[in-house]
Amino acid sequence: MLQQEATTERITGIENDAESWTDDDVRMLLEGMLLALQRINDPASEPPPVTLRGFSWIVSPADGGVLLHVEMQLGTVSAGPFKTSS
Repeated sequence: MLQQEATTERITGIENDAESWTDDDVRMLLEGMLLALQRINDPASEPPPVTLRGFSWIVSPADGGVLLHVEMQLGTVSAGPFKTSS
């Protein structure tokens, strides 16, 4: 059944200051977002392996920070806002 309402999940281990992120932090955030989307769409399944290829992600400004969005056929997932100095 297709879910039409928004839900919220917290991904732990990611600092709120986006400017301090390493490549590993971005990987952890993207993997967490994709796994959250998978859990919403199929809560009974085992978490699949995550491959960070074949999708696009967008960073957009938001109240002194940024939001991160991933949109795929499976659904859309967003994270943030995260602080930036600009």
